[in-house]
Amino acid sequence: MSASVSTQAFRIGLADAVLEDLRARLRRTRRVRVLDRTGWDAGTDPDYLDALIRYWGADFDWRQRERNIVEAGAGLSLGVCYGRKFRFGRALGI
Repeated sequence: MSASVSTQAFRIGLADAVLEDLRARLRRTRRVRVLDRTGWDAGTDPDYLDALIRYWGADFDWRQRERNIVEAGAGLSLGVCYGRKFRFGRALGI
C-alpha cells in the first residue's frame, strides 16, 4: 500500500497568548525534592531541571529564534501522511 502524503508551507509564528501561557505554566511548576538524590542516578538531575525550567520560562527568546529560522531560509512545512499531521523543517539549498 502506498502512502498518501501531502505537504504545504507554513510560516512560523506563535501567538503572544500561547507564549505567555507557556511562561505562566513554567512559573507555576512545583517540584518535589527527593532526599539523598543527586545527579542523574535516579532520573533527571533536579538542579538541572530547575535551571532548564527557569531558562525556558524567563531567558529563552522565542521571537529571536523565529527570526533566526526565517533568516536561515529554513523551509517549514506541514505534512499529512495516512491522515496524521506533522511539521518538519529543512535547510534549503543543502
